[in-house]
Amino acid sequence: MSDKTIEQVLGEKAPGWMEVPGVVAVAQGLYKGRPCILVLTDAEPSSIKNILGECVEGFPVVVRRSGPMKARRG
Repeated sequence: MSDKTIEQVLGEKAPGWMEVPGVVAVAQGLYKGRPCILVLTDAEPSSIKNILGECVEGFPVVVRRSGPMKARRG
């Protein structure tokens, strides 16, 4: 397990992960009551999980299919 917080890990990893085809968002989430890295995709989740892995610096990676996302004007 890393000494880094999940926020630090996300800050380091999220920009690169957002470049992976199919990844539409990266965020902090909860998995079984513990912090996890949540990756939303418009692709097959298993193909993204194969690229990113099951766990990063001690935090589980949870990949969920969400479909495409568009920014809203507000």
